[in-house]
Amino acid sequence: MKKFQGDVKNLIDNVSVPTNRLNNTVNQAIETAKSQKNVRFHKKQKLWASVASMLVLALGSLLLTTHFLGAADKQEQESILYAQGHAGLQRMVEEDRQTNLSLVALDKNIKVTIEEGYLDNSELALSMTINMPQNMNLYSNSNMYEPTLHGELFVNGISRSNFSYSHHSIKHDYTFETIYTLDQTRNIQENDEITIEIDNINGVDGNWRFSFHLEKEEEYIENRDYTTVEDAIGNSFYIGTKRLSPTLLEFTAKTTIVEGEPLEGFSTYEMSVIAIGDDGEMFIQDWYSRGSNQYEAPYHPEEFPFTLGESVKVSRSVDAYTYRVTPYIASYNAREVIIPDGGIGYNWDRIAVPLEKGAIISTESPVEVLAIIQEEEHTIVHITMDPSIPVMPRIAERGSKDHTKAISYKINDNFIEVKYPKLEELKSQEIFMFDATYQVFPELTQKFSLK
Repeated sequence: MKKFQGDVKNLIDNVSVPTNRLNNTVNQAIETAKSQKNVRFHKKQKLWASVASMLVLALGSLLLTTHFLGAADKQEQESILYAQGHAGLQRMVEEDRQTNLSLVALDKNIKVTIEEGYLDNSELALSMTINMPQNMNLYSNSNMYEPTLHGELFVNGISRSNFSYSHHSIKHDYTFETIYTLDQTRNIQENDEITIEIDNINGVDGNWRFSFHLEKEEEYIENRDYTTVEDAIGNSFYIGTKRLSPTLLEFTAKTTIVEGEPLEGFSTYEMSVIAIGDDGEMFIQDWYSRGSNQYEAPYHPEEFPFTLGESVKVSRSVDAYTYRVTPYIASYNAREVIIPDGGIGYNWDRIAVPLEKGAIISTESPVEVLAIIQEEEHTIVHITMDPSIPVMPRIAERGSKDHTKAISYKINDNFIEVKYPKLEELKSQEIFMFDATYQVFPELTQKFSLK
C-alpha cells in the first residue's frame, strides 16, 4: 500500500495540469454566467467551474488509470512468482502484495538473485534468478538441462528447512528462474529475520547467503468442523479441518467409493472445487497439491471398492469464502508416452472444433457453442452442455499443445456462460474437451463457508 501511495504521489507531482487553459475556461464561464439573471449567477458560476474542474479530474483519472494498468501489466510480465507460481500467488502479484527484494550474491562465477518474496500463514515463497558461467556443465544427475540447488533456510538463526531441488525454467541459455516454497509458516512473524544459505549449485560448492524481512499477510481462518455425506449405495465423502489463507484453501478429505460404473481407459480420481462468488458466479479452482500417506494411494483407481484419505491444497484464484466440492472419476482415452526422466506419462486425446458460433464438440454429451462475446478483459463463450459434467471446455491455438482454461461460469436457463482470459485471435482458436467419460457423485457434494 505504501508503494501504491508513493506511485500515486509521484505521478500526480509529474502530471502537467493545463493551468492557464483551466483558468481561462473558468473565467469565461464566470463571465458568461454574469450575463444571466443575477438570481442564477452563483449557481451557474459554480456549475461551470465544477464542469471545468471535472474535466481536469477526468484527465488526471485517465492518466492514473493508464499508468497503473501499464505498471501492473509490466510487473506481472516480469514477475517470476506470477509466471511460475500457482493461482493464489499470481493473485497476490496482481494485487501487489508481494515484497520486491532484488538481493544478489555472487560466488564461483555464479550469481544468484532473490527477486521477490511472499509470506502468509500457509506458505513462504521466494523467486530466484540463477546466472551460470557459460563453461559450466548444465546437466544434472538426471540428465535434465537445469541446475540443482542445495541449501538451508533459517528463521532468526534457527534452521527451518533443508532443501534440494531442480525445478527451473530457462530464461536464456545460462539463466534460470525458480521458486522456492516453505509451508507451515504460522510461527514466522513479519519482523523475523529470514536467511537463505545455498551451499551447492550443480555440484559446485560455494556460499550464496541472503538475509531479509518480509511483510506478512495475516489473514488465516481455521474451521475444525467435519462432515461426512453418504449416498444410497454406501459411497461416502468426508471433509475435516479446513484452513484458509490469502493464497490457499487446505482441507483433509476421505473418499470411499464402494460401487461405480466399470472403469475404462486411464482413470483418475478428482475433485471439482468451486469458489462461489457473491453473485453466484462459479470460479473454477485448481488443486495445488494432493497427498496421502496410504501405500499405493488410489489416485488412478482400476477397480471398486477403494478408499482414499488425503490432504488437499487448493489455489485461491479469487477472494471468495464459500466453496463447493464434488468428487468424481474421469476416464480418459489416452496414449502412453515416455517422459525425459525415463518414466511413463499419458497424452489425453482431444475432441476439438473451431471456436465459432454453431460449433459442436461431439463428446458423449455434446457441447454446442451458441455465442462468443469479446469484453475488455475476457472472452465470454455461451454454450449448451450437460451441467453435471464437472469440467468446462478449454481453448487452444490450433496445433498447439498449450491451452487456456476457463476462469468461471454461470448457469442460466438455456445456456452456460463461460468466462476465459481475453483471446485476441479468435480465428486461429479451437475449443475442445478431452475424450473422456465422467462418473460424478453429486450426492456426495459438500458446501461450506469460511467467513
